[in-house]
Amino acid sequence: MSQHFDRIQVDPSQLDGFLDDFDEGPPETGQSCVFHHDVDWVAKVCEQIKNHRFALIHLPRRFEWLYKTLVQPQSYPCVLHDGVSVKEQAKTANTNMNLIPEKLDKLSAAWAQVCEHVCKVVTRKLLLLTTKCPTFSHEELHGALRISYNSTAGPHFDNAYVTMMGTGNVKGGLQFGLVHSSTDSADERDDDTGVKLNNGNEFAPCEDFFDAFEPDEKVTFLVFAGVRIASPLAEHYKPLLHRVQYTAEECSMVDRINTIYFLRRYDLGDRDIAKTHYEIHAFNQTFVNQQNWLDSDPTPAVCFGSENDKTSDAGASGHLEDAEEPEEGVFDWNYTGLPPVRAD
Repeated sequence: MSQHFDRIQVDPSQLDGFLDDFDEGPPETGQSCVFHHDVDWVAKVCEQIKNHRFALIHLPRRFEWLYKTLVQPQSYPCVLHDGVSVKEQAKTANTNMNLIPEKLDKLSAAWAQVCEHVCKVVTRKLLLLTTKCPTFSHEELHGALRISYNSTAGPHFDNAYVTMMGTGNVKGGLQFGLVHSSTDSADERDDDTGVKLNNGNEFAPCEDFFDAFEPDEKVTFLVFAGVRIASPLAEHYKPLLHRVQYTAEECSMVDRINTIYFLRRYDLGDRDIAKTHYEIHAFNQTFVNQQNWLDSDPTPAVCFGSENDKTSDAGASGHLEDAEEPEEGVFDWNYTGLPPVRAD
């Protein structure tokens, strides 16, 4: 018996500080597109993360359109379609932003703002729930928007506070571990949450954890905690173990694309600052590595991070640079776009 998994309605334009200045959108369909923003959305997202390790959200159609456009191969320069060319161009990843079309740059920036505002509010709430840190009126955010193009990823937890992503343009590529799917029988799951640990060797397509596949016109987005704010050993809030893997047939049929936003750093400061790093990973090569791609204020802020840097039940540890690579190597790549390197 499948467990019902509500999609939480979130309209980013209703969130504080959102600049709704993107002038492109989906074509008119003649159908009514009324969207009811859930005023209790962040509490519901945190509850789903607590119970299931991830939350499912829906966005208004015009924001869905941004994501759908970003997972279309035709949105990207031709060089990304060829693994040999990508490997050669990857040698200059820090200067490859000039190869990105202006429209793709603008679409990516608009989508980054959507994800940033969702992840910021969720991070703030999770910190209040797990560290009891005081609230301040100003925040310094460092995020990363990653385009994954024909790339895979081994089992890992994200080295971030909160991640937001879609499921990609190929179903079955994004896979979850450590939790049982909604298709498991009721007697195999915990009575209260519908989720329990397995032996760590099993992975299933993320869609198996949903009640059913979404209609073609609707996209479900995932929000989950990373190891900056959650711990596999915590009682309540745990990170999501996941990987990206495709069959040989899928690899030959279509370019596989997804966009992932990581909120890498969250600090309390003397004014609001948001910086975003832009990455394109193609054929498991870093093709674009653009630091401070979006920067609301290039002047460093005075940060008050002593409270939310404390290790808590959730395992928050402060800045990205402080994290150690785990023995099993299951952390996500760091914000420089390179795999962590062990000191030994």
